[in-house]
Amino acid sequence: MEDAHFRAKVINAFIWLSSGTLFIQVISWTSTIIVIRLLSPSDYGLMAMIVPIIFFIQILSSWGLGAAIVQHKELNDTKIRQLFGFIILVFSSAYILIYLIAPFIAKFFNEVRLTSLLRVLGVNLPLMSLYVVPDSLFYREMNFRMKTKVEIASRLGAAIVSPVCAINSMGVWSLVLAEVSVHVIRLIYFNLAYRKWHWPIFHFTDCIGMIKYSITVTGGNVFNYIFNVGDKIIVGKFLGKNLLGIYSVAFTLALLPKEKIMPIITQLSFSAYSTIQDDVARIKLSLLRSIEAISFVAFPLFWGMACVASEGIPLILGSHWVQVIVPFQFICIVIPLISISPIFPTALNAVGKPGIVFSNSIIESSIMVIVILIGVRFGLLGICITWIIFYPIAFLIISQRSLHALGSELKDLFRVFYFPVVSSIMVCLSVLSIKRMLIESVNSAFMLVISVVIGLIVYGVIVFIFKRDSIIKIRSLFLNK
Repeated sequence: MEDAHFRAKVINAFIWLSSGTLFIQVISWTSTIIVIRLLSPSDYGLMAMIVPIIFFIQILSSWGLGAAIVQHKELNDTKIRQLFGFIILVFSSAYILIYLIAPFIAKFFNEVRLTSLLRVLGVNLPLMSLYVVPDSLFYREMNFRMKTKVEIASRLGAAIVSPVCAINSMGVWSLVLAEVSVHVIRLIYFNLAYRKWHWPIFHFTDCIGMIKYSITVTGGNVFNYIFNVGDKIIVGKFLGKNLLGIYSVAFTLALLPKEKIMPIITQLSFSAYSTIQDDVARIKLSLLRSIEAISFVAFPLFWGMACVASEGIPLILGSHWVQVIVPFQFICIVIPLISISPIFPTALNAVGKPGIVFSNSIIESSIMVIVILIGVRFGLLGICITWIIFYPIAFLIISQRSLHALGSELKDLFRVFYFPVVSSIMVCLSVLSIKRMLIESVNSAFMLVISVVIGLIVYGVIVFIFKRDSIIKIRSLFLNK
């Protein structure tokens, strides 16, 4: 009975997260496309220079305390208030730090405008400190209904702010002010929704254990941050803001579906795994099922996007973004693996093994930063080639270490990957064959539509023939929640 209740709770959370994320994705895609058409590559280049700095300070200032609140078994009001005080202290210190170092960062990139941009975007840090606790408590309680409502409200606000500012010729400030609006809305909504206010306490004797756990989590997050932004810092430094803008937009477009879908899996998984953290066998089974579900969608989606990029990008973004096509296609090849890798830390952190996450992050980030430093010598194309050659190697290393820690093996991962990879190759070959046959007889818009339809039909037929039982199981699971 308890197991059925837990499963129902997880599925209910999934329904709220997935439906909310779908709505948010429609809003974000629409807003992003409008703003990209109005702004220039240099605007996105400036934003790409400052966002990594802000994210780094956010990671250091958070110390993984949100994860500690979710994972900790014996949480009480005193610990929450002490953690709240600690969060306020470190986030405030982080904003002071970023305010002081902003001119030096501007000098590093040789862009004087970065000083004011960093100082305004840095306001998000004190804003975040005031809603981390209620956000994490909703997370711990698996109340994703409320979290989804907050996320919809904040993203809707940003989707209004950024196009309005862009239409009024505010350039890169359109992106900065939209990001600030997200945190203002979250601050107000989370605190009103949770109702109970925890007054901060500025001594931390009762939460030392949680702080130690969060420091290890933060260590992993720091190197994960280096992995996520190291390439952009290298491109900005050696290739300039225009090429950085092109590279950043290519990555943003390629990652957009992943950024909107994966939070569903990672948030729900960490919360659920933390609840059943003593049952490692059950977590291992759930992890493999999650990877299978992600692979089932990610490989055909992203490889299909690569196939239609030459028609889709100029049509959607405009002809002045044609340089984005090739980087976008290369990046899409490895995005399925990048989409899957965050699922490992959720399981490892939930069972109290953040040390493995930390070492995995060091391995992953070290490999990619080193090869990108080499690849940048050959321009943007060199960086793209390093991604498709070396990221699969890094992925296999961290996968083997993570699966071994949970009592599984790499062959289990290959077994899960087999169908999505093979079927996606068949879909891509079908789409490229159709494009080759029709390339001289139809315009790009019609070619895009035909390619997407053919891809969906081919994949649908393959799934119906070879994976019909899996679809029936998923359908019955939700019907009988």
